[in-house]
Amino acid sequence: MKRDMVSYVHVCSSIVFIAFVSSCIRLSFARSSIMNDALVEKLCAKSTDPSFCANALKSDPRSAIADITTFEQIAINLTKANATDTWNFVNLNAGQNNDPKIKAHINDVLLFTKI
Repeated sequence: MKRDMVSYVHVCSSIVFIAFVSSCIRLSFARSSIMNDALVEKLCAKSTDPSFCANALKSDPRSAIADITTFEQIAINLTKANATDTWNFVNLNAGQNNDPKIKAHINDVLLFTKI
């Protein structure tokens, strides 16, 4: 009987400990998220469109616990993806336009962005 009671107390204390650690982790992430919102606002304050900047940075799942270096990586990845999409669009439409001025601009884009 005493052994069962010790086992029961051990299980209960383990559950309480796990619940405590779990709430500490949740609070830490909540605080980190609030701090990251402030960091994002500060990073985007001088951009031409702060709202767009903030939404773009926050669109990445890493932003919830990101530091400045991670936000730099997120920005670089977003820029690269956008540039690649633009280049693919221009390249895809290069042969579909008959206007000589537009063709010249498209060729310039393709020439200067060739990797």
